[in-house]
Amino acid sequence: MVESSINPVIKYDSGRNILMKEWLLNGYRHREEGPAFILYQNNSIIKEQYYINGEMHREEGPAKIEYENGKIKSEEYYLWRSKHRLGGPAKIFYDDGIKLLEEWYMNNQLHRNDGPARIEYYNSGKIKSEEWYTWGQKYRKTIKYIDIKIE
Repeated sequence: MVESSINPVIKYDSGRNILMKEWLLNGYRHREEGPAFILYQNNSIIKEQYYINGEMHREEGPAKIEYENGKIKSEEYYLWRSKHRLGGPAKIFYDDGIKLLEEWYMNNQLHRNDGPARIEYYNSGKIKSEEWYTWGQKYRKTIKYIDIKIE
């Protein structure tokens, strides 16, 4: 089956507003040209997920994106269903566009060779805490920071 011929399954609410779009191939979520699953609320996209043959996967960007009030709430990077990203965090959370958390993963495990694998931020953008992991094992104590404003 040529992928461009796959039509989405679309579910509507009672007012005929789109609730969900899902692209399936042989019963599995699959789409190479965009997200294979899109969830809507009040006619706005609140979640996009990218799949290939039923496995969450995207090589050129996050495979899972959640939105709140039109802004990105979270991004997660997956390669063949494993949370994984080289050169950057695989999981990022935001609050009203401000980055609050970054987590580095390799093969579904918290892992980073050149710095903390988990970083929390204050709303000011300053680092709140850092945690170091290698292959899912914490190897250094958590460092916590205080956000002090000097006027």
